[in-house]
Amino acid sequence: MTHTTHCVDHAGLAVLAQAALTRVALHAGAIDVDAVGASSFGSDASQTILPTPQALVMVVDLDERGAFSAHVDDACGQAIFSFTNEDDETGWPSKTGLWLVEDGYMRHNRDGEGLLDYLQAVGLAHARSSLTVEG
Repeated sequence: MTHTTHCVDHAGLAVLAQAALTRVALHAGAIDVDAVGASSFGSDASQTILPTPQALVMVVDLDERGAFSAHVDDACGQAIFSFTNEDDETGWPSKTGLWLVEDGYMRHNRDGEGLLDYLQAVGLAHARSSLTVEG
């Protein structure tokens, strides 16, 4: 099975997906959703549609003198999540550190595995996503 990446604005993605599922359901029969969330369409030539793997990149924007900020880009280069340890009011690094580390989601500032788990938990990434760290 080959996968291609298409850059589509996130707001329009749900509408396009629903329209495609409706067309397939009308032509192929009933839709059954299995335990992992893949949709199978019943017909003589059974077809399974899986979500395209997301290749996410955590880009470290600043990591010096106690200040840290980074963002996560999708495959199209659009930022889908950003985070920092800088205080909103003063701009100085927070005394408690990066909130994702303090709250236990990440082990350290550059913990890509922990960040991916967090993004999956809040719905910004799906189970087949991967995340690399740059910068």
